[in-house]
Amino acid sequence: MSERAGHDDTSAAAPAPEAPETLEALGAPSEAPAVTTSEHRVATSRIRRVLRDPHAVLAVCALAIFTDVVGSGIILPAIPEFAQLFGASEAVMGYAFSTFALAFLLSVLPLGRLVGITGRADLVVAAGMLSMVVAGICFVRADTVWAFVLGQAFHGVGSAGAWVAAQPLAARMAREKAKAGLWFSAITVAMGLGLVIGPLVGAIGDLRTPFFVYIAIAATAVVAALLVLPGAHGPPDGRVIRYRATLKNRQVMSACLAIFTLYLGIGVLEVVFPLFMDLHGSEKGGIGVLFFWLAVFLVGSQPLAGRWLDRIGPVTPVVVALAAAVPLFSLAVLGTTFAYWMPVFMLIGIAMGVPVSASMMIISSSARPGEHAAAYALWNFSFSIGYLIGPAAGGLLADVSFDWPVVGGLRLPFFVFSAFALVSIPLFRRLALSRPSAAIPPVS
Repeated sequence: MSERAGHDDTSAAAPAPEAPETLEALGAPSEAPAVTTSEHRVATSRIRRVLRDPHAVLAVCALAIFTDVVGSGIILPAIPEFAQLFGASEAVMGYAFSTFALAFLLSVLPLGRLVGITGRADLVVAAGMLSMVVAGICFVRADTVWAFVLGQAFHGVGSAGAWVAAQPLAARMAREKAKAGLWFSAITVAMGLGLVIGPLVGAIGDLRTPFFVYIAIAATAVVAALLVLPGAHGPPDGRVIRYRATLKNRQVMSACLAIFTLYLGIGVLEVVFPLFMDLHGSEKGGIGVLFFWLAVFLVGSQPLAGRWLDRIGPVTPVVVALAAAVPLFSLAVLGTTFAYWMPVFMLIGIAMGVPVSASMMIISSSARPGEHAAAYALWNFSFSIGYLIGPAAGGLLADVSFDWPVVGGLRLPFFVFSAFALVSIPLFRRLALSRPSAAIPPVS
């Protein structure tokens, strides 16, 4: 027993000599925190450099545009189900759907002014994406047409924030790049991918499921905008030019004319052509496939379009694209079979993508210091006006000319657009190639 006790005592006492080593071991890491802190700072610095990399900034700008367009693609296939749920007529759903455009129009110029004054494109993009999160929640919870209207309004405001803030931010980065055309093509690709993926997401699950996916995408975009986009506290030179002065910039006006003309045609195409196809016996699935391939060719042509813009500048590509749209829009309604429409729509997809990238490039290179935010806001205002007028004028022209032989009915809007595009080409070219306006004193 004593031997055991002695053995225990020896075991207990044994650690005593080790104490200095243990204390030394405990004291040795005294300098470790400094090394760890230094390594942590290096790692943090590397992460910040990655997050502030121009390509990361462009990716988030593109994500914001993609999120906006995906949302529209999700909503479109759901309209018939919402109408049945609400017990609403087609006219009522049409008015409810137009809330998006109204909210966009009312908010795009004030938001553009806000970006110009504060320079906080990061916060405006993040707020726009947050507005889309709220829109998604409204659609998930919608059991009355007024909830749907509210969702469309939040989506419209979010869309305006995304475009009016992401564009000048991407343009600021592009001005430092040798290949600005490819840079702007990335925004057009994001738009095209949204056109492709939106309807695919809209087909997932039941009525509400796609909007949960949309909420997740928009929430991701909020976090990405806050982490990646630089928050400059003011325009690059601390000055802001008012919209009235920006309207006197002929190059900016040429870009606005190009995008107005393009979206006037897109508005006619998206609303009137499905009715034309239905009149000639096409199924709903065929309509979707045709517009899917239009979007695929829009996206697929952008790398080549970007190189083209970098090689010869943006003016000639816009002229060529609009000149191509003149016969293509008329040719689209001269045939009545899917096999005839497919190659026409593929070419329209290519022609549609070029003016989007080129007109953004024109604004980037011609807007004066402090003017970019206002110029891109006017660009967005122009496309939204064209997108509103196109469907409304198309429907009116179709109704008025219903009894006309050959050119009347659903064909007339396309012939009228072709004529308008033809007239707009020389006006665009004259504005784009005119001498820059005299400097206008900026107002803070």
